[in-house]
Amino acid sequence: MVIRARGRLRVSRKFKPKNALGPAIREIREAHGWTLEQAILKLRHEGLACSVERLDKIESQRVSIRDYEVLYFSAALGVSQERLWQHIDRRKA
Repeated sequence: MVIRARGRLRVSRKFKPKNALGPAIREIREAHGWTLEQAILKLRHEGLACSVERLDKIESQRVSIRDYEVLYFSAALGVSQERLWQHIDRRKA
């Protein structure tokens, strides 16, 4: 991951994921055939104000996901919260 420190770009050697659901959200979104922009429209329809940049960062685990946001993601993706967590368990196996 490239980060900016004191005006210079440097490569961070240690990437620590900030959330566990990001890859599951991306996998389900792609299974629906949605772009990031289409997923944002679904999230906004459910009532969550989210930008394309934030969704991209959530999916790539660069930012944390708030507890209440999980409700909106499950509704927008048309899956239960349990199914989101099952994607995580399946990826570890």
